[in-house]
Amino acid sequence: MKPAFGDSAARCPRAGPGRIVRGVSDSRPISWKLVLVHGLLPLAVIIVIGGVAVASGRVVTPFRFGEGLGRYALFPMLTAAGASFMLQSGRRGFGRALVLLVGVMLAGLFALVVRLILG
Repeated sequence: MKPAFGDSAARCPRAGPGRIVRGVSDSRPISWKLVLVHGLLPLAVIIVIGGVAVASGRVVTPFRFGEGLGRYALFPMLTAAGASFMLQSGRRGFGRALVLLVGVMLAGLFALVVRLILG
């Protein structure tokens, strides 16, 4: 027998009667390529900020400065990848908080480099 037009099971064959899934979408799997791209975006920003700092001529030892930036870059990268995963998996609140945390980390690095260049 064919389901009625207004029947919810006809519109969503995976959701059976009585199945309630709150905040998690079954229709879209997590894109690991997108998680990787979002994780690498802060690295690109950090490389640009570090390049501007070294090009300014105010950095005494560019090699050690680059090493320090490389160690620091791990935290925004992992946080951005986690935010991408959380947003794709339906955990919107925690994902947005992680995006805000990445922004704060990159803004702090930018302020540090501006302070280094100007003064």
